Amino acid sequence: MALNFPLIPRHSDGVLRVVVTGRISTAAQDMRSIDSQHADAEAWLRSNYSGTTRVTLLGEQASGWLTNRETMIEAGRLIDTHAIDLYLVTELREVYRNPADHWRFVQRCVDHHVRFVSIADSIDTASDDWETNMHIASLRAGLAVPEIRRRVRRKATDAFQRGGMVMKVRFGYRKLTQEEAQRGQFGTPGLRIAKLPECEAAIRKMWACLRRGDSYMRIAELLNSEQVSPGPYSTRGSWTGRLVRDLLADPILSGRRRFRREVSRLVYSTGKHRAQPNPTPETADYPELAFLSTEEHDEVLPIMEGRRKSAAAGQRQQHDHPLYRRPRARSLFPGQIAHCGICGSLMYRFGDALRCANAVPNGPRTCWNLVQVPFSQVFQKVLPWIVRVLEGHPAARRAMASSAWTQYQADMRVKRRHDDEADKRVPLLEKQASRLAKALAAMDESDAILAELTQVEAELHATRQRSARKKDDVEEHLADYAEFERKFANVLPRMAKSSLDFADLLRQLVRTFVIDPVQALDCSQVRPRARLELNFDAWASEGKSLQMSTTIDLFDPPVHVSALNACEEARNRNPKATLRQIAAEVGVGYMTVKRALRYLTRMHNAGVSDPHILLTEKPQQASRWGKRTPTDLVNS
Repeated sequence: MALNFPLIPRHSDGVLRVVVTGRISTAAQDMRSIDSQHADAEAWLRSNYSGTTRVTLLGEQASGWLTNRETMIEAGRLIDTHAIDLYLVTELREVYRNPADHWRFVQRCVDHHVRFVSIADSIDTASDDWETNMHIASLRAGLAVPEIRRRVRRKATDAFQRGGMVMKVRFGYRKLTQEEAQRGQFGTPGLRIAKLPECEAAIRKMWACLRRGDSYMRIAELLNSEQVSPGPYSTRGSWTGRLVRDLLADPILSGRRRFRREVSRLVYSTGKHRAQPNPTPETADYPELAFLSTEEHDEVLPIMEGRRKSAAAGQRQQHDHPLYRRPRARSLFPGQIAHCGICGSLMYRFGDALRCANAVPNGPRTCWNLVQVPFSQVFQKVLPWIVRVLEGHPAARRAMASSAWTQYQADMRVKRRHDDEADKRVPLLEKQASRLAKALAAMDESDAILAELTQVEAELHATRQRSARKKDDVEEHLADYAEFERKFANVLPRMAKSSLDFADLLRQLVRTFVIDPVQALDCSQVRPRARLELNFDAWASEGKSLQMSTTIDLFDPPVHVSALNACEEARNRNPKATLRQIAAEVGVGYMTVKRALRYLTRMHNAGVSDPHILLTEKPQQASRWGKRTPTDLVNS
């Protein structure tokens, strides 16, 4: 390409500032191609300009359809700040693939008085006919993409029909080499996939467990307990519910291969692709790949579809759940602060209890600590201890009450607003329900009206309940700070159960909350014990540090363990006393006394003073920690 107009620097120093772009699309291409693009552009520049130049080389491996590539963001910055004189490329497609982006970028250069030159396309924005050449080059580059796309799809379809296009293989199968496929020793000649006969027993057992109603997670736990490898494409190296579900839903189990199950659609605004389910995937039947008959597979597919619909309905209902889209970090006490004493991981809430994140079924399962911490025990034992500590340190109590007062007022304002909204919503829902009932009575049958009426009545019932929950006596009388501070001991547990902001305040106070597993000497059940440490530095006087620590058993011990000290003291006072006499003095049954004294003897023989032993290794026996899946799989 010859220049009709000479290159002229805009800056007073006489240096021509140039940006040269290079790009390759995929990682399979040679990165040295970018160097060759840069070399061609710099050679053209030297042949057309003999003055001093300052060249900035930009290059990356990325799709030309992406609009926010790093090199183009940097190029845009240089253009907008008038830091360059010339933007040079060998071909227009090295900038973008989308014709709309071609024009947007080149026009951006023109608007900021940056000269744009594309060597192979004969585009030079200093020329009057640059737009004509731009149209031709952009059209040529744009037409190449759909043609390549059609050619790739045609080749992929033909390869699939001949037995190829084997990407990731599921459990029970392996990919064949071209030589193995051509010999046909594992099935149809050309077929690049074969089943592994040694996996048939496991697949049929999975199928049987699904038939009898086992959940996907339960089947996964069973496979993991039997050390069945999920295959090379499992990122965790263990079975999950999703892996089980996807395998059992795949028609390859009954000998039908599918190809192009998803269609990738280009999002032109970003240049990224979005996968969508393909309602008509290409299929091919290969009986040699079947682990199940068509009838057997068809027997479980309706079960799986029913579970899918049920899960989808549950997800729609979750939109109204108070936790919907709320970050996990925004949790009530003791969320985001309680840690496992074995692995150090956070304890997450599952139902009404805390469990180690590394020990739950859907987690990595790297921790053996399966102990569960009931929330009721935390509220009954940990919060009262915090209150008692605060009562013993009036200055810290007043400081924390002052910090909590603002949050309390905000929580009350939100509660009043919700109460007012509920009160106003009730009559509106009543009128709506009445109109729907009349409309339903006037018609013989109307499933749509009946469904809407059912939904309105359910919302009306919930709103009435919410409206009926008025502020209790404590909340009604806490109108000023003095009264709030005086009754703070009563308010603290209530706020801990309902206020996210107050939970953040408690997490500043409770610096250590570790759950250790403990076990009694006469029982294999593992129970939780909390190690707590309070730090009042944020509320203490300047230069002072105040910390308190303790351990609290977050469980209710058996009666005979609770009566150990009383029974021991009674026996020491009167060594000749009978069991019934000790029982009458302590206030328990005589069999409880017998078990308590026997337990004391066991503690003495073991050389321990704590009735519960702290576990540091996985116990050989732990009741309720057994496998949650049956050990006897149903054979086919």
